[in-house]
Amino acid sequence: MKTVLTSFVVLWIAGASCSTFAVGPVQLTPMNDPRIARFAAALEAGSGPASGANKDGLLHQAIRAKGLQPAGTTRHPADEANSPTAAASWFGFSMAASDNYLVVGAPGFDPGSAAATGRAYLFRRFGPDLILEATLTANDGAADDWFGYAVEIEGDTVMVSANRDDINGHTQVGSVYVFERDGNTWPQVAKLFPASEMQDSNYGFSILIEGDQALVGAISSNPPMFPGALHRYQRISGVWTAQGLIEPADPQNAQWFGYSMAREGDELVVGAPLYDGPLQNTGRAVLFQRDNGNWVEFGQLQDPASTFQDWFAGDLQISDGVIAASAFSRDHNGIVDAGAVCIFRKLGGFWAPLPETTLTAPTPQQANNFGWSIGLDHGAMWVGMPGAFPVPILFSYRDNGTQWLPTAQYSPPQTPNFSGLFGGDIEVADDALFVSAERAQGQTTNLPNVGQIHSFFRTALITPQAGAGGQLLPSMPTEHMSGHPISVFVNPNPGYRIVSVTGCNGLLVGQSYQFIVRNDCTVTATFANDAPQAAAIQAQPGVYESEVFNVTLTATDPESAPLSYSFDCDGNGSFELGPQASNVGDCVVAAAGDYIAVARATDLGGLEASLGINVSVANSQPIVSLSPPIAADEDQDFFVTTTASVPSNGEQITVVSIDCNYDGVTFDANVTASAPGQLLCPGHGTAGVLTIAARATDNEGEHSALQAQNMTVLAVNDPPTFTLAGNQQRGPAATGTFNVANFVDNVSVGPPDEQGQQIISISVSTVSNPDGMVTQIDIAPDHTLSFTLNGLAGTAQFGVALTDSGGIPGEPSSAFQYFTITNTPGTDLQVSIDDLRTGVLPGDIVTYEVLAGNAGPNSAVAVLHVDIPQGTANQTWTCEVISNANCPFPTTGVDTINAPLSLSVGGVVRFTVTNQVTASPGAFIAATATLTASDSNAEIDSSDNTATDSNPVVTIGIFKDGFEVTGGNLKMLADD
Repeated sequence: MKTVLTSFVVLWIAGASCSTFAVGPVQLTPMNDPRIARFAAALEAGSGPASGANKDGLLHQAIRAKGLQPAGTTRHPADEANSPTAAASWFGFSMAASDNYLVVGAPGFDPGSAAATGRAYLFRRFGPDLILEATLTANDGAADDWFGYAVEIEGDTVMVSANRDDINGHTQVGSVYVFERDGNTWPQVAKLFPASEMQDSNYGFSILIEGDQALVGAISSNPPMFPGALHRYQRISGVWTAQGLIEPADPQNAQWFGYSMAREGDELVVGAPLYDGPLQNTGRAVLFQRDNGNWVEFGQLQDPASTFQDWFAGDLQISDGVIAASAFSRDHNGIVDAGAVCIFRKLGGFWAPLPETTLTAPTPQQANNFGWSIGLDHGAMWVGMPGAFPVPILFSYRDNGTQWLPTAQYSPPQTPNFSGLFGGDIEVADDALFVSAERAQGQTTNLPNVGQIHSFFRTALITPQAGAGGQLLPSMPTEHMSGHPISVFVNPNPGYRIVSVTGCNGLLVGQSYQFIVRNDCTVTATFANDAPQAAAIQAQPGVYESEVFNVTLTATDPESAPLSYSFDCDGNGSFELGPQASNVGDCVVAAAGDYIAVARATDLGGLEASLGINVSVANSQPIVSLSPPIAADEDQDFFVTTTASVPSNGEQITVVSIDCNYDGVTFDANVTASAPGQLLCPGHGTAGVLTIAARATDNEGEHSALQAQNMTVLAVNDPPTFTLAGNQQRGPAATGTFNVANFVDNVSVGPPDEQGQQIISISVSTVSNPDGMVTQIDIAPDHTLSFTLNGLAGTAQFGVALTDSGGIPGEPSSAFQYFTITNTPGTDLQVSIDDLRTGVLPGDIVTYEVLAGNAGPNSAVAVLHVDIPQGTANQTWTCEVISNANCPFPTTGVDTINAPLSLSVGGVVRFTVTNQVTASPGAFIAATATLTASDSNAEIDSSDNTATDSNPVVTIGIFKDGFEVTGGNLKMLADD
């Protein structure tokens, strides 16, 4: 059952505003009821669903997909009789379904004597097919009562509200009429209304029946705030008795609590779509838990996305831990009244206070009102969108546990008598779905707002779930019509049997699991497998290592399925053979000994049976022999001849190995061909008696006993060995004699048999000595290196060899080892500057003589730098070679001197530099010359690499007997 008001409620309440809802009860009249006025303006203007010419040209938009299949249309009984009283009946305004019945409200029905008295029609259900069983009327019905505004049914009890019923002179109090089945009739047995008879209570907006209990919503109860309430009733001895109210813990002005409600088990959710949340009229749903018969509030659901009059909780549905709350007037991406459905899920026993997801229409349009009505049942959901243009749409979804997936959408066929407001209400039965179109025109008379009911076969998703060992056919989830019988074939794998098949309330007949389709369900099959039975095992006797012997296992399978066989030939837990189809294993064991061979049979389900048997494996060790004793010189390689054989049948020698010095660690040589064979051993470094040994290995990897022989190693003198301290480096331009102690080190005269020998000489040989840079070199008997350098740069190479007393006297026995002596380059550059004066006059031309030379000991490349002295100008210079040098090119220049010079040892160049004095008397003029090496030479003495000549600037005084120079150290007098 579902009752709803739309987002247009404010537009159709004359003079209403947001504050209007907070001051008193809501007054509803037949012409301003939002449910009635929803599409009136659009239809009268000739637009919208089923208007004007559109109704003939619209296409049928049915899309076949899982979730629903059209099953037919039920017309208003008066429309079936072609009665004009069917006009404006709003047949289908409310619906309620049970296992056997469907109750349909027509609150606008006018019997001809009183407008909108209302009717309710009781249909007996045969799946989706409806047969009218009773027409329900109020025994005191009056105009504008709107009997049929809300309906509810459970078992043999039907309740119908007349929410505009006047009670004892109080207008629009509202009432609920109770009907109970008596045979094939449904007489009225009670009329319920608020004891306070408060005017404008709007009692009967929603109804819920559970056994002998009932709840009735009154959205404007409880002055002065009029938040709304649920009236509780208990049927006691056949009489419905008021039991008090269910109210929100924080009542709020005109929130319309009780506008919608839904129950599952001991949980109740109640809608208050005009509740002021963060914003005005954003709506909420209040959660209640039944505790000892009382409904206790324990939480609420809201959507932070709700804005003013979205009509959040306008419709509510609850099923399997999911609550769907509509917000059918919510704007979406700027599209007014596009509508939405918010999904809340219970996780860990608690309801999440915020939506898990929000569904909207695939292509939102203005005033579509997606979510106007909702049907929810066991993971399936249907959402009505009656405002869609050009045709209304019904959407279906399925829950996969984490998200709601769209599965189908359906629009009714477009006929001249178009089914208007399709999706106004949705009722879900276990095998059918009913969707109202309360504004449908009359089928034969074209009367307006007659209404009709669209019936659908519900479909359910049957999911097979087979355990290991078999299959269910079909093996994939399939869609079937509710109420239809189906069979699922249970197919165990070979070697398996069926243990159980459960789910969907079915019955296993042979290998066919049969049941009636109701809701989505899972068929689960479990299979079992009995282990094979091992009866006997046999093994071939007289076994030798590495020879094949047979093991045979006799076994059977209870399911008569084929077995596979594996064999652990040596009982080490590793099955070397199999799995194989044959029950005879060709075993091989590499080594002799007593073993337990194990054979294992495995059935198709992986179960096993094993038996073991003792097996004795015999062995025959290879035999090897060596040639007679031999002799060899020290360090000389020698050959050894061997013969080998193996007595075991079918075996052969694969490798003969020699331990050439019988160290018991390493076999130094081997031959991989069959014996006899020759093996080459490396020479031994020590004279004396040497023991050698041989070993043969067969194809089983088994070794023979070692066979040893002695041989004589004849002495041969070994050269001494030693190390040098390494290359020597001196400089820059080092001269004199240098000593390096222990230059020859780690001296050895040879192996242990030569330890009595001595080093009798150390030889030094010159390999290269450029320019005779090393003038003397020697290595003393105490191994001290002595060498003399003349200061010249370069690298000389020398060789050293040692002679011991074991060879020919005076003949070196060792090879030469080499080292180098390096003297890095160095030189002594010198520079001087002088103008041969002790004072200068302003305007004088001063001439400097700059000498640059190299005192050695190595030639050098250098740069001469002479700045223009401060207080002078117009510097010029000229270069000339004095000896063993080169001037720069060109040899003359002006300004600062930066001259590259090539100076051999003793080389000298002279620069003549002139400057004009520009400084005033009292100043000093300092000329500086710097000579710097520009190659790899290191400067030996840098004290004479820079020279400066400084002169004072003096004045001239005139006297009677001549002139004199003053202001400086020089005084010059001249005669008349």
